[in-house]
Amino acid sequence: KLAKINNELSNELLKLQNKVFLDKESLSLNADLMALSNEVKNLSVGHEALVLQIASFDLKNYLCCSAHTLYLKNPQNLKLINNLPVASEKTFIGQTLKIDFNLIKVILFSDASHILPVKVNDLYCNAKGAGKPLLIICKVNQNTDLLAVKNNDIVFTSGLGGIFPRNTPIGRILSIKNLEVDNTEITILLDANPQENNFFGVLLSL
Repeated sequence: KLAKINNELSNELLKLQNKVFLDKESLSLNADLMALSNEVKNLSVGHEALVLQIASFDLKNYLCCSAHTLYLKNPQNLKLINNLPVASEKTFIGQTLKIDFNLIKVILFSDASHILPVKVNDLYCNAKGAGKPLLIICKVNQNTDLLAVKNNDIVFTSGLGGIFPRNTPIGRILSIKNLEVDNTEITILLDANPQENNFFGVLLSL
């Protein structure tokens, strides 16, 4: 009888421990959602935005290859247009590409086919995805005034592409390398890591 009581008490204790753990996870999740909502609100500058949960992330291609995409859940089957800004933490990570059934496909800045207009101080360039995690690359003519930029300078969206608002920090200069034929390659390390988030903000209008 004592063994039976002990077993029942152990089961009850396990249930309580599980409940406490789930409650903590729920509180943490709600706090993360609230923080992201506030950050997206700041990025959208008063325009409407959604916070959506990730559905899948092609981590294999992200780590080894040039195609960098993820899918967001679309529980309300919203008919969103393509090329809407997608935010994570306090900055952007990419843009909507298309709707696949009830999922929203997002192309990340580091995808080799993506191009993002950026600026560093007085230098403007189109940064192409490097096909490597968290990296984008600008190639500029050496005749361009490069004296104004250096390693660790903050890189901002320029707003010239018509998709992202201007002057949002997205990363920092990682390296500046001279190439042949008077070209210079500027490698930019992005701030936001898509692997570290379960929720992302989609700006519906700018």
